[in-house]
Amino acid sequence: MHLFRNLKKETNNIILNLLFAILNLLVIALFFKNAILTCILLGILAILSMFVWKCPLTIATFSVMAVIFIIPEIYFVKIGIWEYTFANFYSIPAWLPILWGNTGIFIYRMAIEFERLGFHK
Repeated sequence: MHLFRNLKKETNNIILNLLFAILNLLVIALFFKNAILTCILLGILAILSMFVWKCPLTIATFSVMAVIFIIPEIYFVKIGIWEYTFANFYSIPAWLPILWGNTGIFIYRMAIEFERLGFHK
């Protein structure tokens, strides 16, 4: 019975995490042309996730991902590997660092849930 309760809890956590990812994608798909609104909505999702998953590593993961993955984005755009249609911050969208941070939260939380379900072996 304990295993079933644990499985149900982890399944709910995975569903919540997938909802977080889908909402991030919806915000980008619907509002990408409006950088300020997109930043605000992604920021709200980030803050909500930090309240839901009260873990200091969630904040650290967000911060590290937002910084580490933006540096190559800016560099690759600068040397011409790719470009963004709606770029307004060093040739990238202003909301991209927040999206990378939220992506880090998603990956971190999914790894935790899979480990709790026994996928770490």
